[in-house]
Amino acid sequence: MLIDQAQVERLQANFNFVEGQIDRLVDLFYERLFEAAPKVRALFPDAIESQRRHMTAALLLVAKNIGNLEFLRDPLEQMGEVHTTYGAREEYFPIVCDAMVAAIAEVSGGEWSDELEHDWKTALDIISGYMIDGIRQAHARAA
Repeated sequence: MLIDQAQVERLQANFNFVEGQIDRLVDLFYERLFEAAPKVRALFPDAIESQRRHMTAALLLVAKNIGNLEFLRDPLEQMGEVHTTYGAREEYFPIVCDAMVAAIAEVSGGEWSDELEHDWKTALDIISGYMIDGIRQAHARAA
């Protein structure tokens, strides 16, 4: 599943719009995630300030490379492998993606559209797919 140039342009424009509120975006993401999947909260430290910084950096990296997500394949697979040590499981990824889309939508306000929702879901499906590949590789090596 690839994203086309029109999607890239919409995603970049939307990210440029929300980037000034990235701290709020990250906070909303974790609120939505923990509301949707309270059991996931236990996978994070009590004080998640460091995790918020990591998420912010990851969002900035994705935004910078949104037109070439394949470039991020290896680092995202490695990140998926690392996340297995934290207890991440494949079934959590749709919840994570939905929480991120909801957070971006809220921060986007009136700029949000069905088209942007589709674009973000497509991009996040690709990103989470790479991470899931890393999880599967880690499990295969451990078997």
